[in-house]
Amino acid sequence: TNEQALESAIEKYLTGTCLEELKAGVQEASPDFNNRLYRIGQPSDFNMQFALDERFFWAFLEKTQEDELDKVKRNNPNDWQRKIYERFDRLIKKHGILHLLKKGLSVDDAHFNLMYPAPLASSSNKVKQNFAANLFSCTRQLRY
Repeated sequence: TNEQALESAIEKYLTGTCLEELKAGVQEASPDFNNRLYRIGQPSDFNMQFALDERFFWAFLEKTQEDELDKVKRNNPNDWQRKIYERFDRLIKKHGILHLLKKGLSVDDAHFNLMYPAPLASSSNKVKQNFAANLFSCTRQLRY
């Protein structure tokens, strides 16, 4: 197989569809297609400095932790995104991504969960909704 076929296979496995199918007119898979947790990311949304899909990152925080995000916005009205990015970057360099996914990200007096673990069958609806709100993306061919 060639490189593009490999990329396509990985993307289809993670997201339930691939760019080639989208270009051919096949509709984009629904977010829960085949229980896939990944969305197709766009290179233009990917911040290479922080290795982060900005569109999905901010959408996740706004949907799941709007009150915490508002705290940071109030304390840093002009540069709240930069403040979060810099803290994110420092903690990843110090502890690694798994630590942040497990422990979350604290910025000033706000604390952000960067993912929600899978719920138990007996978990509350809120726990199940939080898990369903997780956003992971698969982005192909970033240009440096």
